[in-house]
Amino acid sequence: MNFEDNSSIDNIGSIVNSLHYGPFAQYWWYKKIYLETNTEKFYPIRLHLKMTQNLKNLTMQTFISQGENNQPIFHCNCEKFFATEKSMSAAVNTIYRQYLESVQSTSKTRISGPKYFGFVNENHLQMLSKDIIFFPFTIKVDKFEMFVVNASYDEIKPANGYHITFVEKIRQEYYLFSQYFINNQFHVDSYLLTTGEKKYEFQNFDVNRLWESIGMFQSLSGKELFLFDNLELNHIIEEPLVRFKTMCSDWNQIVFERLHLEYMRNINSKDLTLSVLNK
Repeated sequence: MNFEDNSSIDNIGSIVNSLHYGPFAQYWWYKKIYLETNTEKFYPIRLHLKMTQNLKNLTMQTFISQGENNQPIFHCNCEKFFATEKSMSAAVNTIYRQYLESVQSTSKTRISGPKYFGFVNENHLQMLSKDIIFFPFTIKVDKFEMFVVNASYDEIKPANGYHITFVEKIRQEYYLFSQYFINNQFHVDSYLLTTGEKKYEFQNFDVNRLWESIGMFQSLSGKELFLFDNLELNHIIEEPLVRFKTMCSDWNQIVFERLHLEYMRNINSKDLTLSVLNK
């Protein structure tokens, strides 16, 4: 029985700005790798998404909720079995293993978690992305993988809402750093990854002095950590926008489709490490 022909979205769920575009945004997007084109796209992990999947004589239901640490929690149930896990694959395989044991099967087969949450079927992906205006992307800088939550730029300076996050381990703990620009000030907030608790807040009108006052990652300037003058980011937010005569404050879904097509045209001719995200 073909999985994709026997799955349904019961509740499309919601896009929540504080989650999908907030400090913990990177955990609310699923990175899908397309090997045939050597590209990646991020699709939203929608809050309260509910799906039903039928496989042979087995029916599974999956659901997504918000955890106390601001990250998604994945639920799966099948007959009398229920599981709540921090990953899609853990949720569905916990249930599948319990089911196999109940029917005294010795199979060691593992199933794909993302498949059971709608991230394999292209029709489902289109539905999950139908109302998305901005698709995040990643840029590698030194040892950091920067998650670009919002790249809004107003000619020569960032616009309100410009937002980039990254995760780094400090003294045996993982911290999430949220860098953003609002009301003409640069901000950096840090969160303990395991609990979602905000630990520190910093702000300054000067981006370099901001990171100097924090006293961390001194091998990079504040401008570098905020991705200012970054060639890959400039390629995305400047060249195509000039070509399309569109200001960043006017970005919409059509513009991002054009940005995506422009990027795909260039990716095979340049050695880029950035992937633009669009549906």
